[in-house]
Amino acid sequence: MRMPDARWWLLAGWLSVLALLGTWSALTLRPGTDLSQFLPRGASLQDAVLLSQVRGGVAARTLLLRIGSDGRDAPDTDLAAASRALAHALRGQPGMVQILNGAVGATAADTDAVLFRHRYLIGPPADCAEALDTPALRAALQQRLDELASGLALLDKQTLTTDPTACYRALLRAMLPRHAPARRHGVWFSPDGRSALLVVITGAGGSDIGAQRRIVEGIQRRFAALPEAAGLTLELAGPGYFAVGSEARIKTETTVLSSAAGVVVALILLAAFRSVRLMLLGLLPLLTGVLTGALVVALLYGQVHGITLALGVTLLGVALDYPVHVFAHAAGTDPGVRPPDSSSVWRSLLLGMVTTVLGYAALAFASFEGLAQLGILAAVGLATAALSARYLLPPLLPRGYRLPQRPALAGAEQRLPRLSLRAGLGLLLAS
Repeated sequence: MRMPDARWWLLAGWLSVLALLGTWSALTLRPGTDLSQFLPRGASLQDAVLLSQVRGGVAARTLLLRIGSDGRDAPDTDLAAASRALAHALRGQPGMVQILNGAVGATAADTDAVLFRHRYLIGPPADCAEALDTPALRAALQQRLDELASGLALLDKQTLTTDPTACYRALLRAMLPRHAPARRHGVWFSPDGRSALLVVITGAGGSDIGAQRRIVEGIQRRFAALPEAAGLTLELAGPGYFAVGSEARIKTETTVLSSAAGVVVALILLAAFRSVRLMLLGLLPLLTGVLTGALVVALLYGQVHGITLALGVTLLGVALDYPVHVFAHAAGTDPGVRPPDSSSVWRSLLLGMVTTVLGYAALAFASFEGLAQLGILAAVGLATAALSARYLLPPLLPRGYRLPQRPALAGAEQRLPRLSLRAGLGLLLAS
């Protein structure tokens, strides 16, 4: 049966709105990847400091690299050469703040400048802040004079006028670790000597998965291009690397499971209503709810977190119940008299929608920004799906629509009470 013009216009308008929302999402919506959005907002100064370190502290921005042999014991000279070549290739690359492999002079020049400029604030008090009074300064100058007269080639003699108390030297000495990695050929090695070690400090926080992914891929790509890396392997560890691996696995499993669930739901709708048209129409309210919820969250927060979007789509799966109720109750209208209507079930739909929306909306007041986004997306999406199912779906159904007859299912429904009664009596006698 050919759909009347009014229905065609309604369907075309609905699909046009969905196309605009989908185009906007594809062009402007960039799902966030910062996992710190699912951390609570700090209630005290200590909490704020802790969260800042979790989000962007040195530990969260550090990657550990190990260069080893591929099933054989490579000479330590080859490992050291690969370590120096990789460190040289990574220095100055975007996102790389510092590359350390134990080599002398590997500290970044800007880091040296910062340490020297603030030496009297962070250095040992006895050689820095407390050495600026007249007696201590006189003693420090006399010691510098004795050092110059001894004929020793001091590394810091050029800074005598700017650092007369040798505060910077004391600061560097205090920063030396008590237990340092083994060193061979001027670079760090593992205790057994089978692997060369490097430390990469990135500029992106460990929770910024997008930036960490680009950094990890850049490290792996540059290592593979090194002539010194032939026959060697590179292993990475650290919060950013683990976050990248977890994200990839979550995306793969979510895509597979969501696709499988979508196929199962479509097959159930197709088996229940025996109509491809109804199956496709039943997906429109859900799609409308997802796109509208994402739009509202993006307008409020500037972006939608990827986890929020994935969980929100899962929570909005309940919106598939609305088309099912509409199809089932609209089948009782008079054929050829008026288009199918869902007003008889609207009160039940409204009650179910309101209670579920209120439950989701409570998440909007959570102290976790990610959960707040999830609550708003689910509440707005569910309300939009329910309203579109109520007012847009019924006019699109064919006049005189009737549910398909299912004799096998009807027979099973008639036998079910008797089977349940027998099973209950059996359990009662057994007990």
